[in-house]
Amino acid sequence: MIEDVMEFHRRHKHEEFGPQFARSIEWPNGPITTGETVRIAASYENLGATETSTTATLLVDGESVDTIDVTVAPGDSERVAFEYSFESPGDYTVSVDEAASESLEVAAEETATEAATDTDSAADSSSPQAESTAVDQPGFGVLQAVTALSGLSYVIKKRLSDDRN
Repeated sequence: MIEDVMEFHRRHKHEEFGPQFARSIEWPNGPITTGETVRIAASYENLGATETSTTATLLVDGESVDTIDVTVAPGDSERVAFEYSFESPGDYTVSVDEAASESLEVAAEETATEAATDTDSAADSSSPQAESTAVDQPGFGVLQAVTALSGLSYVIKKRLSDDRN
């Protein structure tokens, strides 16, 4: 009897409020360049008691660029993947179903002539170029060293004063 009551409420909840999905998105990681095809995957889990259909929509800067129809059985999940390539460099806001969004930075693709120019200018020894020799490494800075020395001197002073008592 309890199962019947729960099933009744699930069906009415679905009829009144529409499909109930848990959505998770996998965004691309790493640098993105113009012309490169990126993949954005979305998983839809049906939390309702009946089979549900929806349309997954990929939006770039608020404009719909791709849609995929998704049908999910109750208690099951479906995965869809969008593939998109950006034609010009810049910052883009990408979202799926206007619910989850991510800011993606797209860099210009380096052409073969730019790469050759960079190589030629690096090989040109007639003009001296400043070369950075600094290396970022974890460790103590001035503030950390002073703090460590202060702490060490406090411990030594405390130890010596305890031995005299």
